[in-house]
Amino acid sequence: MKKEVKWSDAYNMRGLIWALFGELFVLVDFKVISGNYIFDIVPDFVGYILIAIGISELMKYDKKYKWAVVCSGFLFTFTILETLMTLTTDIYVKYYTAYHVICLVDMLIELLMIYFIISASAVIAKKCDEKKFAKFLNAGMIYILAVRIAIYLIEYVARKYDILILTAVITVMQFAFTICIVILFSRIYMDLDGVPAKLPEETNRYNDGGR
Repeated sequence: MKKEVKWSDAYNMRGLIWALFGELFVLVDFKVISGNYIFDIVPDFVGYILIAIGISELMKYDKKYKWAVVCSGFLFTFTILETLMTLTTDIYVKYYTAYHVICLVDMLIELLMIYFIISASAVIAKKCDEKKFAKFLNAGMIYILAVRIAIYLIEYVARKYDILILTAVITVMQFAFTICIVILFSRIYMDLDGVPAKLPEETNRYNDGGR
């Protein structure tokens, strides 16, 4: 006889949905220039608020989720500073160096946040005896981190040497980065949400009544 798993005994990964929407807010960039002013229609700090809200629901499962929330708090602060520094073209030119230093720190913390989220999810996958999925998450995490670093370096080269053709390369890589984030976060939710927190031997995760 199969043991029925109560919802309270299962992983509730729905916070990943909020985190995914938050990441899309961060990754999708729509800036409007009106005269001397620059407006971001999809502000990044809103995205980090959504990420913090979503991931905070998962902190009870792994301490790395807690560190991801801490990272999102720092990123919220940095994006506010970035917004103020790019409010007008004059301010941007005046604080050009400081702005790009903040962008570098922002990127490093963003990489840490992504690492904590995916790494914690891989740990949960292993606990659920989903070893192949855990390997998939770790491989995807390495790919995402590598692509994000490559994007930053190419942006630096394009900006320093004014190579316009690299803009197209950056756009393609950012699109690939966004797609990978969507796939990984979606898979984490679909594969782990509702799975028993402790898998009894007699329980079949695909036939239980936990959902």
